[in-house]
Amino acid sequence: MGQITDNWKVNAGYAYLDPKISEDSTASLVGQTQLWLPWNTGSAFLVYTFNQGPAQGLSFGVGGRFVGSVHTSYDRSTRDIPGYSVADVNIGYARDKWLVNLNVRNVLGEHYFINEWQTLYYGNSLGAPANFSLSGRYEF
Repeated sequence: MGQITDNWKVNAGYAYLDPKISEDSTASLVGQTQLWLPWNTGSAFLVYTFNQGPAQGLSFGVGGRFVGSVHTSYDRSTRDIPGYSVADVNIGYARDKWLVNLNVRNVLGEHYFINEWQTLYYGNSLGAPANFSLSGRYEF
């Protein structure tokens, strides 16, 4: 996270995983790379806020998220889940103790799959389609 100028903020991150199995009751899995985890993930979001003038308190943001492909079997007998990228935008307005935000996620309507192996559902499902949320906050 960083404040580039008085008006520009950036939030960016990247993670690289190479999760090797170190212990398992099935000896042949030791040393294999853990399934269902992406090796690469990243995100970046840039926000511009007007700090003075008639648009003071108005902000615009744009960014994106990337999730790399996911292996689904040790012997390649099943296809990997492909990686995906989505773009997000934000418009906000802050005045006195009020803040109103409109967030649009997956603004380009990217179709992608996610795996829910750590849930009770345990399966592949479609990722979230283009969607928006409108929120308001008052500090007291």
